Amino acid sequence: MGNTVPDLWEAVISGKSGEGPITRFDASGFKTRFACEDKGFDPRDHFDSKESKKYDPYCQYSLVAADDAIRDALLNQAEYNSERDRIRSETW
Repeated sequence: MGNTVPDLWEAVISGKSGEGPITRFDASGFKTRFACEDKGFDPRDHFDSKESKKYDPYCQYSLVAADDAIRDALLNQAEYNSERDRIRSETW
């Protein structure tokens, strides 16, 4: 539905649904075959190819969300180092 707060909000107020057929694995053996998969996330927008292969999609989502949250909170950008602080968040 959106990878940014404005995109998500626009989808919500427009009445869009994020549900659709499961595409990331064969769901034919399961009773439920739909989900709300993230279809617009491209790790290459956030990570170089080596780093992209190092993290599974869920780690990628959480790292990007943490970076976005810090930016959205308007914290002092001069004190924020995404590489250093990313390492800190991965070790918690």
